[in-house]
Amino acid sequence: VNRKFKEFLEKYVPNIDKLPKEKKIIYQIRSELAHGVDIMLSDRDPSSFMSGPLHISQDQLHRATYEIVAAALINWLYDQ
Repeated sequence: VNRKFKEFLEKYVPNIDKLPKEKKIIYQIRSELAHGVDIMLSDRDPSSFMSGPLHISQDQLHRATYEIVAAALINWLYDQ
């Protein structure tokens, strides 16, 4: 699964290697979600908008990875 996910991102997000921090974080998030390790605060309590430093940090992470995920999905759809 990890290999296929990595191949998917490398195929559909051509500039993914220019964003090594975000790439690593996306892999980590995918793994944590798949294994039930953790979920983001906004998923646990959507009404707690920006209620502390961890939430703000996770929001910045979400914004940083959003463009990568959007590019991957759009490029995958075009490929279909």
